[in-house]
Amino acid sequence: MSRLMSRVSSRFAFAITLLLATLWWSTGTILPAYAAADSQVPFTATFSTVDTLYTAGCPGPACFGETGSGTATLLGAITTTGIGVVTSRTMVDFTHVRYTINEEHTLTGANGDSITFRGTSAAVQDLSAGTFVVPPWQYTITSGTGRYAGATGSGLNYGSTQLNSAGTAATGTFTSTGTVSSVGSLK
Repeated sequence: MSRLMSRVSSRFAFAITLLLATLWWSTGTILPAYAAADSQVPFTATFSTVDTLYTAGCPGPACFGETGSGTATLLGAITTTGIGVVTSRTMVDFTHVRYTINEEHTLTGANGDSITFRGTSAAVQDLSAGTFVVPPWQYTITSGTGRYAGATGSGLNYGSTQLNSAGTAATGTFTSTGTVSSVGSLK
């Protein structure tokens, strides 16, 4: 019986060795294809937001808290949350002000998977119309949850907002384009 087990065990070991050699020969690696942590895939999100402006407890001259919703490739229907801290305010001319803002946004899919990105924007406010134009600014994906735990990537975010008459909130639309590490690439 032990001789039979030894023969089966050595045949099994040979089969596994042959399988691993075949994988290595055909792919150059014995690791699964998803193991490359730098695999990036295109990412696009469009979303509408409501920014609530505040100064109390804000580390800068002004801050905003954001909520919103939209759609994103890879995540489907999303909700958004975000924060922004104004770090500088510069008069461009008599009717325009440029704000430099440190921002962080989290896009969350219906299943709870999320992607978080950060960057610094330079919004320009038209004082006569109350609109803010946010030219494209570079963001970096700093984290994620679910399938995107540990996600990396980068891209551009841009859009515009309209300040309400009380000056306490702004509604807007934004687009984010770039790349994100593919699902499972960090496993």
